[in-house]
Amino acid sequence: METLTINEAQEEKRLLKPKRERQYSFDLLRILACYMVIQVHAGEFYYICPGFTICKDDGSVWAGLLGSFLRAAVPIFVMLTGYFVLPIKVGTATFLKKRCMRILLPYAFWCLAYASYDLIAKKTNVLEFFKAITRIPISYGTEVGHLWYIQMSIGLDLFFPIISPWIASSNREGFLYYLVLWAFSLFYPYIHLYYPNIFGECFWNNIHTFYYFTGYVGYAVLGQYLRRFHSEKGKWDALVGFLCLFSGGLVTMWIFFERLKTVATIPELELSWGFPTINVAVMSLGYFLLFKNITVRCPNWLKKVIAKFSEMSYGMYLAHIIVLNLFHLAFNNIIPNQGAKIMILAILSFFGVFLVVWLISFIPYSHFIIG
Repeated sequence: METLTINEAQEEKRLLKPKRERQYSFDLLRILACYMVIQVHAGEFYYICPGFTICKDDGSVWAGLLGSFLRAAVPIFVMLTGYFVLPIKVGTATFLKKRCMRILLPYAFWCLAYASYDLIAKKTNVLEFFKAITRIPISYGTEVGHLWYIQMSIGLDLFFPIISPWIASSNREGFLYYLVLWAFSLFYPYIHLYYPNIFGECFWNNIHTFYYFTGYVGYAVLGQYLRRFHSEKGKWDALVGFLCLFSGGLVTMWIFFERLKTVATIPELELSWGFPTINVAVMSLGYFLLFKNITVRCPNWLKKVIAKFSEMSYGMYLAHIIVLNLFHLAFNNIIPNQGAKIMILAILSFFGVFLVVWLISFIPYSHFIIG
């Protein structure tokens, strides 16, 4: 009871502090990451064939060219979460309740929305619709792949109260100890091409030596590390950021095109596009370093627009597949070039889904829908 009282007092003290100036550089980074997700998904129409085989035409080439440098989108979201959320400053129950209202309820709404969309679009029948609803607690009900991110985010939120005391007390050496081992684990997708069983892995055990350092939590820790030890603008930030972005993206693209020559299925092709890979992590760090200290000098009305896009980003992520599908149906047969299709679909869907979510925001209790 005493601990709860202390936590409540700390939270009250935090709320009474002067409001921190908005960091528009991170708003821009969040907006960019949201657009990146939409463009990657726009490309999926043109390189994924039935049975998750590869479309052996220009669509796959354009997807590689336009999508490889955008694979940092999800890691950027997680890094931003680590930057702003960690370490948690309230009790576990308070934190989880707040995150539940922000993430879980809109997620449940859009699971239902996508199941309804499939029914209306006649992609499924009434029986499958109700089956999809019963599957929501297990996965996300329907085959709408982008919702995997929400499940992963929920897992991070459940884990944050456990690592927060370490985050709060650790020094630079402690962060680097974890991050170096985590970075080594990011080579595993490539190591497994040559050594399927390594560091204790075998058919009865897939928990290898460095298993506990793997996963998306590393991106959250990296985000907090940058806040703790590299929040001030450094003279090498831009150069290092550019080199990380360029080298990470180039390796990602090169591996994609090399595998395009030899593999037959989408999971094999997307090896270098995996988020827990060293090349994507380096690219994500590059984006973060380039954006973290941008000074936004523009009229106040434009700053409000930037802030509004940033605030709507979670709802945009949840809703964008429906809007993207509608634009694909409307324009796919009109635009001849597949590269142009990807770009135009992405741009139209980005602004279209913002409009949809912005209009929803005027509905009472809209935070239960768009976060």
